Amino acid sequence: MFKNIFQRMFVTYLAVNILSVTTLAFLLNTFISDYHLQQKQQDLLMLGREINELFNQPAFHQQPEQIRQAVDHLGKITGTKIYIFNLSPKVAKNAFNFEAINNEAGLVKDIPKIMSGSTVMKKKEFSGYLKTYVVYVGMPLSINQEIVGAVLLFSPLNEIKKIVQPINKIVWLSAAAFMLLATLLIHLVSYRISVPIVKISQAAEEIAAGKFDRPIDINGADEVSRLAKSFLFMRQQIQQTERMRQELLANVSHELRTPLTTIRGFIQAILDGIVEPQHQQKYLQLSYQEAGRLAKLTDDLLDLAKLQTGHLQLCKSEVNLGCLLEQIAESFSLNCSKKNILLKLDITPKLTISVDPDRFPQVVINLLHNALKFTPAGGSITLSAKYQDNKIVIQVADTGIGIASEELNNIFEHFYKSDKSRNASQGGAGIGLYVAKQIVELHGGTIAVMSEINKGSTFTIVL
Repeated sequence: MFKNIFQRMFVTYLAVNILSVTTLAFLLNTFISDYHLQQKQQDLLMLGREINELFNQPAFHQQPEQIRQAVDHLGKITGTKIYIFNLSPKVAKNAFNFEAINNEAGLVKDIPKIMSGSTVMKKKEFSGYLKTYVVYVGMPLSINQEIVGAVLLFSPLNEIKKIVQPINKIVWLSAAAFMLLATLLIHLVSYRISVPIVKISQAAEEIAAGKFDRPIDINGADEVSRLAKSFLFMRQQIQQTERMRQELLANVSHELRTPLTTIRGFIQAILDGIVEPQHQQKYLQLSYQEAGRLAKLTDDLLDLAKLQTGHLQLCKSEVNLGCLLEQIAESFSLNCSKKNILLKLDITPKLTISVDPDRFPQVVINLLHNALKFTPAGGSITLSAKYQDNKIVIQVADTGIGIASEELNNIFEHFYKSDKSRNASQGGAGIGLYVAKQIVELHGGTIAVMSEINKGSTFTIVL
């Protein structure tokens, strides 16, 4: 029925507003009409009491015609029809003329009740004499506390309508003006609420189509605006993740293709007999190293998948940290020697810690591998471990090319690669440091980095 949220909100709010205002106006008009009817009844009741007082005046028996004139005058000035009915013979012999009420069958039926001493009040009764509906009051006529007749007073409803109609008109005009103003306000509010939602919907559709460039200009501090801002932040994160994913695919493709091409080329050369027998060992060793690169990349991808799905579990045990770090350093010593890089150790003896003996070395190996990769010949790498403030602090420091300050906050994100690492000789897919950070945090520790361009970097693990 409605194509968008703006139409649904506008029509719904408008319908509620119209229903509320019209109901309120109707109730107010009803209240005003009832109030004037009740007020008219009270006026008729007071008029009946005044007539009773006139009939109890001493002049009543001597000058009945003057009293009749007074009653007629009261009726004229108040717009009231007055009947005096069923006077006792004592009153009748004073030659008082009485109104004929032959056409007032609806009023006469209340005479017995009135003569018994009751006062009858009705808001709507038909008058045959006036041929219209009237407000009606009937009350006993008493002389010297003796009921001698009845006073019937009624006033046409048309007279009351003349008073009420202008008021009702003002009420309905005010209601119409209010509804017009409310309609404009509802339109504005519905628009302001729906616009961010529409923008979010359009942005979501574009994200589904792989487009992230549509701007979302949203102001305000309400819940919808905060939702839109949160969505915008989410879109930025998705965009960044998608960009890094695409870079990962490109990097992984490159990282896989390079060693595979190398291995295939070496093996093909050996099979074709191009490589001399004395050089075959060298090419086989190079192929083995390239296969190691493939294995490391595969392991990083598997670890990344486990971390993202929460399936990476640690099996902790007490280990001698010094021995563990020395074994890792020994495995790197040959590669450091080949690059003419000095590997230093500064490890406090007898350090013990509860870590996963398979996963935690992966962190240190990754840091040493990066240090070796980005440290030029003639530089140095220092691996240290010590107690500090009741915690164990492990550091890997190098004298390499360093990391730009604007990149320090991003290097632990998955798929992120520093600009200086974007070349085939250095390799890497931007996964290692992210995996290392996650493993350290699973151990309840933290990892941080300090770096200066052309002076080196220091990675610090605190457990």
